[in-house]
Amino acid sequence: MPRAPRQQQAAGAPQTPRSPRAQQAPRPPREPQTARASQPPREPRPQQAPGSQQALGEQQTPGEQQALRPEQTPRAPQPPRAARPAREVFRTPLPLITFPEDLPVSGRRQDIAKAILENQVIIVCGETGSGKTTQLPKICLELGRGQSALIGHTQPRRIAASSTAKRIAQELGSPLGVHVGFKVRFTDTLQHGASVKLMTDGILLAETQTDPLLKNYDTIIIDEAHERSLNNDF
Repeated sequence: MPRAPRQQQAAGAPQTPRSPRAQQAPRPPREPQTARASQPPREPRPQQAPGSQQALGEQQTPGEQQALRPEQTPRAPQPPRAARPAREVFRTPLPLITFPEDLPVSGRRQDIAKAILENQVIIVCGETGSGKTTQLPKICLELGRGQSALIGHTQPRRIAASSTAKRIAQELGSPLGVHVGFKVRFTDTLQHGASVKLMTDGILLAETQTDPLLKNYDTIIIDEAHERSLNNDF
């Protein structure tokens, strides 16, 4: 139903004044806080004369000092710890090492072995097919290398690393991985106790992150160094 219209006030009709608000009574003033009772000043601690503690300690016997301060008694010297023995790696005994007589490197085997013994770094140059890749690791094995640590042999490509490892293992008359193995990406044929490790130069470079001084190797042979790749330069 529609609402009834409001009655309009007559024009000029006086409005009733609003009643004034009742004034609130003023709040009573707060009582002043009582002052805190003054506390008596603390008595100063008696200062110890310098040297009195030392003089007191001199009068006590050593037994009394040890009973009063047991933590300051001198400890008995302990014997030095024995050095931890180095971890031994047992290498697989090597078979008889032979060298093909038709290879030029085999004819200069004594000269190369002497240069290895007298120098830390040597450079062997020769024609392709002279036997540098397959005979240099065997010369190092004949000198006693590869017993305390591995003989590392790098190749620029994975196929070269695997084929060289198979060839050297065949010349030694041992299965692949027993004395000679290779490690490339996703493949590792090296067994525990092996002496020669063929790998790509990228594998050796990655190992320097965990072994910066390459302590796992006593000899490193870098093949095809004349290619001057970034890995070889590093």
